[in-house]
Amino acid sequence: MANVIKVVFPQAHHRFCLWHIIHNVIENGGDKFGCSFIKRVNKYRTQFDFEKGWEELISHHGVKDKN
Repeated sequence: MANVIKVVFPQAHHRFCLWHIIHNVIENGGDKFGCSFIKRVNKYRTQFDFEKGWEELISHHGVKDKN
């Protein structure tokens, strides 16, 4: 599908929807991490603020060095 979209819509940029991102975060990170992530998504409106919140989140949950 992704390859066809590139051919048919060459100017299109693929984006993930927030629902899928949150679903994936909860599925892979658990409920506590997921809730903390959702709070940051809803709280921070700029890229800079979100990235700062993200650093706090991964540090708080001890997943800074996880892939």
